[in-house]
Amino acid sequence: DAVVADQAGADIIIVKGWEGGGHVSYETTMVLTPQAADLIKAPLVASGGIADGRGMAAAIALGAEAVEMGTAFLAAKETAVHSNVKQAVVMAQDMDSIITGSSTDEPCRQLKNTLSDALLKIDAELLRPVAESSLKKAMAEGDMENGAVMAGQIAPLIKQIRPAAEIIDSILKECKEILKNCNLYKNSPKLISCPTCGRTQIDLIPIAKEVEEFLQTIKSNIKVAVMGCVVNGPGEAREADIGIAGGKNEALLFKKGEIIRKIPQEEIIETLKKEILEITKK
Repeated sequence: DAVVADQAGADIIIVKGWEGGGHVSYETTMVLTPQAADLIKAPLVASGGIADGRGMAAAIALGAEAVEMGTAFLAAKETAVHSNVKQAVVMAQDMDSIITGSSTDEPCRQLKNTLSDALLKIDAELLRPVAESSLKKAMAEGDMENGAVMAGQIAPLIKQIRPAAEIIDSILKECKEILKNCNLYKNSPKLISCPTCGRTQIDLIPIAKEVEEFLQTIKSNIKVAVMGCVVNGPGEAREADIGIAGGKNEALLFKKGEIIRKIPQEEIIETLKKEILEITKK
C-alpha cells in the first residue's frame, strides 16, 4: 500500500503497526517502518506503539522522518473526547487492549470491555451491526462498556492527562537526547554542567535550566558549559566551545578552557546567549 501511495504522488505516507489503536495492520511498526523506508521516496511517518521520546527515537532510527500518535493524545486536555475515555487510557495496564474484527479482515484494537467480549464471539456478517456507532458511544457519550475505546498497546505508558503542548515538548526533548547519545542527531548542542559543590558561589541551577531551554532553539553541534566553580570549572569543561564558571557575584567567560573575561552576575545569561549565537553564525 505504501509503494502504491508513493507512486501515486502522496506527499506524506503513514505506516501504522499492529500495536496502534483503532484499525491496524497485521505487522508491527518495527517491521513496517524499515521496509517502507527502503521502498518509498515520500516522507515516512511511523505510527503505532509510540507515546514518548524513546518510541520516536526508535522510529527515526528505523527510517521514519516523523511519528503519528493517537493514544498519547487521547489523554491530552484539549482532546474533545469524554473524560471517561481519558481516564480509561491513563488507567490501562499491559494486556488491557485486544484486537477485534479479525474475521472481517479489518482488525481493530481497543481496550477490553463488554463490547470487545461480544465482538470476539460474533461471526463476521453479524459483527458490523454490533460495532456500528460503538466509537461514538465511548468517545462522545462515555460508555466504557458498550463503546469502543480505540487505544493502542502503548496506553500503559500514559500516566496522566496533560496539555498537548506538554506532551509534544517532552517527547521531542527525550527523543533528541536519545538520538544525541547515539550520535544520530545532527546539529544538536550539548550542555555541560556540574552538580555543584561547596565552592559554588552562584545559583547555578536556574542558569543551567535557562541556557538548556535556549539551546533547544539552536541548530549546531556547539558545546556549552555552565560550571559552578571558577577554580576547576574552565579546566573540567575545557572541551566546551563557550562556557561560564560562577564566582561570587560574577562569572568567568571561557572558551576551550581559556578564560576570556569576567561577567557581572546580572549579565551572565544574556552574555552567554550572545556568545552562543555569535559562534553558531560562523
